[in-house]
Amino acid sequence: MKVTLDSAEVPVVLNYMSCSCSAGKALCNHIVALLFQSAHYVTMGFKTVPLPLSCTSELQTWHSPRTQGIAPEATNDMAVCKPAAKKKVSELW
Repeated sequence: MKVTLDSAEVPVVLNYMSCSCSAGKALCNHIVALLFQSAHYVTMGFKTVPLPLSCTSELQTWHSPRTQGIAPEATNDMAVCKPAAKKKVSELW
């Protein structure tokens, strides 16, 4: 991937872009992601790309419940029904 920016102008101008993916001749997702990430780093005031944190650098969270606010419920109170069928595309037109 290659991206050339002209930072002398405000706002920054994209002079050239190319990517080796099949959509690389146009604006592909890889280039959009790179531009978005670059803009995010500038907004956050980073001078360099921050190092990624490994999972061992963070506190473990396996003991913490992930479903806060879901309470047990009696099965007699549950309503089980068949999901509604979606309309076919041909029926919409």
